[in-house]
Amino acid sequence: MVSSPTQIVLATRDRQLTQSVAGKLAEAGIQLLNTAEASATTEALSGARPSLFIVDAAHPVGDVLGLCQALRAMATEPIIVLLAANTPGLDEATLLEAGVDDCMHHPVSHRELVARGRAHLRRRNQPGKDAPRGPMKAGELEIDVASHSVRRQGSPISLTPLEFNLLLYLVTNRGKVLTRTRLLEKVWGWEYTTSTRTVDVRIRLLRRKIEIDPDRPRLLVTITGVGYRFDG
Repeated sequence: MVSSPTQIVLATRDRQLTQSVAGKLAEAGIQLLNTAEASATTEALSGARPSLFIVDAAHPVGDVLGLCQALRAMATEPIIVLLAANTPGLDEATLLEAGVDDCMHHPVSHRELVARGRAHLRRRNQPGKDAPRGPMKAGELEIDVASHSVRRQGSPISLTPLEFNLLLYLVTNRGKVLTRTRLLEKVWGWEYTTSTRTVDVRIRLLRRKIEIDPDRPRLLVTITGVGYRFDG
């Protein structure tokens, strides 16, 4: 049986961006589906399921924040948003809170965008090389690497692939203080050249899911001025 090719959805009305990215992805054997309407973007989930969504805020297909929230409610696939300077009320922190995995800022290097997308694809279901392959215990958490699942006292916790990989890396390095830069390199999969606020927002969201009291974390603690440490 022949497997379906990897597919990425690009939600934009920018034809030049679409053509350039499509060509670069095709060289890697990845198909690009361009959607020019928000409804068509969410409907893409009903067919051959895409592995990644790219949403262009500079040439939007509709309400960017609403679209990202809808995609996250329906799927766990990574979402990258291309931000523009003239999008008031739409910033990186707001998008990350809505479940977006990554933000880039216009003008966007098409080659860097493709590289960033491929990094997400590589790491989507790929645990760290040093992570145990069997079930793990971390405080009240039970982590099953094989099934990509997390439970607390038997109750399932819904994590996105990025959140799972972040938690797995933190647990694998429990007791160690990890800087934001190191987390970006090891979990996101690239050398981040802009703000490390991405990590802070994602840590806050992860705490809401794994901590009994997120305002008084016992598992995932902040080391002021340095980074984070997992104590479970």
